[in-house]
Amino acid sequence: MVLVLLIIFMVVTPYLENGVELELPDADHSETADQTDEALSISITRDGRTFLGRDEVSEAQLHAAVDGHLRQSQSAPILVRADEQVAYRSVREVFESLRARGARAVALATDGQGAD
Repeated sequence: MVLVLLIIFMVVTPYLENGVELELPDADHSETADQTDEALSISITRDGRTFLGRDEVSEAQLHAAVDGHLRQSQSAPILVRADEQVAYRSVREVFESLRARGARAVALATDGQGAD
């Protein structure tokens, strides 16, 4: 019984940590990014909804959160997690918005980074 509970916990924990269930694209060559508590995690679902952690946000809310995050440091890390079915245009628009706001440390999560 304990073994079954342990297995269930191991399977569910990654979803709880990342907040939003996504099918991340695979990457043959990727660098492992250190995921720290200070990193801002932005998720884009296959239907185009945007989340900060587990909370769905509007474009204005996303901008406010990014601005607040970058007040700490222009090099404060931001991790963009996009479902593999999301249109490239949606991901590009988020990246352009982050760059326009002064973000310098933006990474795109892939399945190779262990960000399931």
